[in-house]
Amino acid sequence: MQEPDRLFNWKYLVFVGLQTLNFTLFYVGFPVIPKYAVSIGYTLTEAGFIAGVLPIAALLTRPISGYSIDHFERKKIMLATLIICGLSIIAFPMTDKWIPMIILRVIYGSSFSFFSMLLVSCATDYIPEKNMAEGVSYFGLGVAISAAIGPPIGLGICAALGAKTLFFIMGGLTILSAVIVFFVPVARKEHKEGMTSLSVSSFIEKKVIIYAALVITFTFSMGFINSFFALTAEQRHIGGYSIFFTVFAVAMMILKPISGKAQDRFGLSFVLIPALAFTSVSLGIISIGQTLPIMIVAALLLAFGQGSGQPALLATCISEASPERRGAALSTYYIGLDLGNGIGNIAGSGVAAALGYKGAYLFCAGLLAAGLLVFITYEFGIKRRRQNNEENI
Repeated sequence: MQEPDRLFNWKYLVFVGLQTLNFTLFYVGFPVIPKYAVSIGYTLTEAGFIAGVLPIAALLTRPISGYSIDHFERKKIMLATLIICGLSIIAFPMTDKWIPMIILRVIYGSSFSFFSMLLVSCATDYIPEKNMAEGVSYFGLGVAISAAIGPPIGLGICAALGAKTLFFIMGGLTILSAVIVFFVPVARKEHKEGMTSLSVSSFIEKKVIIYAALVITFTFSMGFINSFFALTAEQRHIGGYSIFFTVFAVAMMILKPISGKAQDRFGLSFVLIPALAFTSVSLGIISIGQTLPIMIVAALLLAFGQGSGQPALLATCISEASPERRGAALSTYYIGLDLGNGIGNIAGSGVAAALGYKGAYLFCAGLLAAGLLVFITYEFGIKRRRQNNEENI
C-alpha cells in the first residue's frame, strides 16, 4: 500500500468520523444502562454489575482482537462486529431477565472491543508515518468529544423518548455504521491470512510491553480520580467542583493535537517525560488542595499529562511494531489501558480505605513518578545500549 502524502485525506477522516459516532453511542449508554436496570426492578448492585461487565468482556477479548487484526481480513471482521453490536443493543430492552441481559452486555463489550481496535488499525494505514502521533491524537480527540457529549445526549433522549426507544436508535445507528464501512476501502495487509501456530507472541508484542505498562500508571490514576474526586471535594467542602472535569475535558481537547505534532517533530521523550511529571504533580496538588482554584490548576496539569501521555504511548506502540504485527501491538497497549482502568476503579476503594484520600492520591502520584524513572532508564539506558549493539553487529 502506498503511504498517503497528507494527514487529512478522506479515508482517514471517514475512520475518525466512524470512531466519533460509535464511541458517542458507547458513552450514550453509560448512564442509561444502570438507570434502565433499576427502573425494571434491579438493585443498584445488580444494575452496576450489568453495566460493569462490559469492560471485563473487552479486556478478555483484547488478545483475540489483536490476533484477528494480524491474520484475517479486517473489513469482514469490522462489518460482522458492527452488526453484532447493533443487534445486541436492539435486543437488550427485549428481555428483563438478568442472565440474558448480562450475556447481551458481554456480546456487546466483546464485539465493540474488536471494532474499536480494528478502527485504529485501519485508520493508521492512512496516516503518513511522519504524522503518526498527530493522527493518533486526533483519533483520541474523537473519543474525548464522545465521552463529553455521549452521557448528556443519552440522558436527554431517554427522558424525552424512553430508554427502549434510545436503545433502538443506538442499535440502528450502529448498523448504519456497518453500511458505511461496506463502502469504505480498507487496505489489505501483506501477509498470509488464516490461522497460524499460537503462542504468547501471537497476542503480545514484546517491543511495546514497556509502553503498555506505562499506560497502566495513567489509567490507574485517572480511574481513581473519576471514582473518588467528587467524594474528596465534598469531604473538603469545595463547592462547584464539577467544573474540574469541564476544565479537564476542554483543556485536553485543545492539547491533544498540539502534543501529537510535538511528538512527531521532537520524539516520544519530549512529550512523555513532562506528561508523566505533570500528571504526578497534579495528583500531588489534588491530595492537599482545599479550594476550587487550586483544583482547577490541578485539572489543567492533569489534562496536559493525560491528553498527551496516552496518545503518545499509543502512537509509539503502532510505530514500533512492523505492519504485520500492529494488531498484537494494539492488543498489548489496550490490555494495559483496560488493566489500569479496572484496577483503578476496583482497587481504588481499598487504597483509599487504607491510606485515606490524601494518601491515595499521593500513592498515585508516586506510581507516575516511578513510571517516569522507569521510562528514563529504559529510553536512555537499556534501549539506547540495545540500539548501539545492533549497529555494531
